[in-house]
Amino acid sequence: MARAVSRRRRTPARHAASLRLGLVFAGLIGLNVYFFFFRGGTSLPGLLKAAEIHREPTPPQQHAAPVRGTVAAPPVAKSSAAQPAVAPASDGGRTIAVTLRAGDSVAGVLAREGVSSRVALSVSDALGRVVDLRRAHAGHTIVLRFDGDDLLRALDYRLSPTIAFRVERRAQPSGDTWRGAKLGGALESRTVVVTGTIVNSLDETVRHAGEDASLATELLRVLAWDLDLARDIAPGDRFRVVVEKETRGGAFDRYGHILAVEWAGRPTVHAWWWERGGGWFTESGDALARSLLRSPIGYRARGPSDKLAAPTSSPTGADFPVLPGASARSLADGRVTARSPSSISIRSSGGMDVSYSRLRVARSLAIGDAVRQQQSLGVVDGHLHIAVRMGGRGVDPLRLTPARAASLPPADRAAFLKVAASLR
Repeated sequence: MARAVSRRRRTPARHAASLRLGLVFAGLIGLNVYFFFFRGGTSLPGLLKAAEIHREPTPPQQHAAPVRGTVAAPPVAKSSAAQPAVAPASDGGRTIAVTLRAGDSVAGVLAREGVSSRVALSVSDALGRVVDLRRAHAGHTIVLRFDGDDLLRALDYRLSPTIAFRVERRAQPSGDTWRGAKLGGALESRTVVVTGTIVNSLDETVRHAGEDASLATELLRVLAWDLDLARDIAPGDRFRVVVEKETRGGAFDRYGHILAVEWAGRPTVHAWWWERGGGWFTESGDALARSLLRSPIGYRARGPSDKLAAPTSSPTGADFPVLPGASARSLADGRVTARSPSSISIRSSGGMDVSYSRLRVARSLAIGDAVRQQQSLGVVDGHLHIAVRMGGRGVDPLRLTPARAASLPPADRAAFLKVAASLR
């Protein structure tokens, strides 16, 4: 009888212990459910999303026909001629970075930059093998890299500073192909100051300052509204550039905006980048950009014995002497209306028709293609002839007065001058 009473007294204690153990198990189950289904970064949906956007590359398809493109203040580090080069010399082509907006697509960005639909299709196809383009959204960055002939040679797709992919053009006997791969290393950005005095060429001076030759291309694009690049750049000219420089895994990746430029030559140029204005402005608030370039001839280094005569007017237009192998560049934005192997005609949005002749027209350009100001149209060996018509009448190209882009808004002036002072 006593043992029965003892067992009855211990039963509530066992029930309490079982209840506590049950609560512990319920808590553990709840934590697992939270981490497995709801917590960002560890949940199953989150892991599946990360797995979907990162794909292992698969062998690219071969395209039999050649691809034919259309044209459509932080702490700074100083760079001088005494420093070693930090990266191999590039081909000097331009680089463009585009941040995706709502509704943007890779194909849409390529079309806006004048890349042909055939090239855009090949690039998108190669990129789609390594990253799920259906998940492209606002905030991702696309970097377009062009070669010296202004043809697309590579595209970078950046999901974040640490996750990026690159598609590159590969020359094949049967035609160009495109191959994509994931890039290694984190992207880092810093602001550097580059100075130099031209001895032989701008490209050589930039390389001696320890920088990539593509910086010379970017600098020339800023100067092209004020300088005749074929005649105004000479030994002894000095420059100072403040520029954003990006590296990935310690290796040079690309240059961002040129934040400030000082050019001491004939003429002189002093300008600063203003993000809200989308361009470069002088201290007085005038925009550097104009509706027309100063000259349609691209830069080419001159030797001591190279003499280049001034352009002259003719009854049918104007003639521009050039050094052998110099490029002809579009004076303004427009669209190709006619072309042959030795001539091309472009109509601007303002109704001005410009015909360029006596050059080897770039094979990538076709009737209907969009052309950007400063875009290479082909190579000239003797002299370039230009004819301009406005409203059906012939106009002397040397008498055209280009219109400046909009000046700096008065409300921005104080902030702009503060930024400019910090970059001096």
